[in-house]
Amino acid sequence: MTRQDDATKCLAIALLNLADDEGYFLADPGLVRSFARPIDEESSTTRRLIAQLEKVGWIEVSNHSTHGLIGRVVNFQEHQSIDRPKPSKIKEYFSTNDRRTIDDDSSLEQGTGNREVQKPSTADADSKAKVPKPKVAKAPEKPGPSVNEILAEHDPASYWATSKAFPGARSSNHRTAAVYWVAAINSGVTGPLIVQAAKQFMDSLPPDQVSRGAIPQCAKWLSEEGFRSFLPEDSPMVPRKVSEAERKARLADADAFLAAKCLNPSLTLEAWRASNAA
Repeated sequence: MTRQDDATKCLAIALLNLADDEGYFLADPGLVRSFARPIDEESSTTRRLIAQLEKVGWIEVSNHSTHGLIGRVVNFQEHQSIDRPKPSKIKEYFSTNDRRTIDDDSSLEQGTGNREVQKPSTADADSKAKVPKPKVAKAPEKPGPSVNEILAEHDPASYWATSKAFPGARSSNHRTAAVYWVAAINSGVTGPLIVQAAKQFMDSLPPDQVSRGAIPQCAKWLSEEGFRSFLPEDSPMVPRKVSEAERKARLADADAFLAAKCLNPSLTLEAWRASNAA
């Protein structure tokens, strides 16, 4: 791994956070890109990096007939220490018998097959036969869950109001910000309180800092739970410093719910919580 480029190393670390408590994750390049490289406009770079990590043995990827690409971090337990781990909900869809290289489609697009060319006859020996490369239609990329699907049942109106409080918010960051929003709502903070906290945060910044655009993006502010410093004193959620372990646990719960919702779009948060409690 030490000989890989920085982009490959960064994705390897990101997959440790994307994977569930047993090291399994949804390996569709579109989903991985939305989690680890949200600024990228398309998934070709992510596809190449996943293929490289599979090549060096960092991950394994299998292709399930109904659930698509399922990945597994090979030595996950050596890199992550999970307190009270939960059983993987997608492990059953991973099989070494269904192994597929992540860039199988890419190899077709590049025309790697050699096509046999018939030798020219004596009459046209001076002419060169030009054989066109076969054109293979590129399969449409499977999109990840939309922002609205992620925010369903988690006060989407308040999320959009919070996002508007941050000038120059990039649309490509909404899916990442939505994941942190779900984690915040699941922790017990209400949407209106976060909206109010976002406006107070922006009002607390020096005007010259705002004019220069030197402010955090909404996704970063939510990930660091910046709203807690602006909660009212009479709020049941007393402002406090959240430990890194607790923050990661909340995000892991949010990611687990989103992964389950990808497999079952009709799944509700209440039903998911009930199944975990059982």
